[in-house]
Amino acid sequence: MFAVSSLTQVGLRALLNGIVDYAPDPAHHEAEYGKPVDAGPDAERLARKYDDREPFSAYCFRTIADPFAGRINVMKVISGKVFTDATIFNSSRNASERLGALHVMQGKQLDKVTEAHAGDIIACVKLKETQSGDTLCDKGKPIVYDPVEYPEAAIAFAIEPKSRQGRRENQRGVAQDSRIGSGAALQPRRTNERVSARWLRPTARRNSCRETQKTLHG
Repeated sequence: MFAVSSLTQVGLRALLNGIVDYAPDPAHHEAEYGKPVDAGPDAERLARKYDDREPFSAYCFRTIADPFAGRINVMKVISGKVFTDATIFNSSRNASERLGALHVMQGKQLDKVTEAHAGDIIACVKLKETQSGDTLCDKGKPIVYDPVEYPEAAIAFAIEPKSRQGRRENQRGVAQDSRIGSGAALQPRRTNERVSARWLRPTARRNSCRETQKTLHG
């Protein structure tokens, strides 16, 4: 943690030195490893270096549901480079995607850029197929990176609305959660229920279990 004043710039040098020491340029990273499309568990791993000369590949690590822009996919370019309106291949879903405009995120603001290079983090709006955990790549040089494995949920609970309007809003929320693919929602038991899962720290999990036992046994 660095304490820095934006007004007097006190502590700025220590922050910049910390960035150099703890967040090096992506080119200093050896490589990222994936597997061929439809490969078995024993298939040879493929390597992609953080280099513009490598075939393009990117990993979508976050999906945001924005009320104005719609679905925003945030991804890290691992190798190669990509330009606005490029057509690339979603190797996780065996589908082509047209990226449209490329953006960099500044808080909630999206600033357009014309191209992105290895190591860049970019955002794309309204992709049809791509979800969190998907790999995007050059169709001629396909690769699939391992998706993030979410931990098993500690608890699950259902929300049942009282009114018809609330039921419609709830159904839209379930559809939105499933499109994002974040693992935050489970399949509802009934159409008017929204089932959510929460991952807790061990202490919170033990406390949750105690509260559940008190509720069940009085």
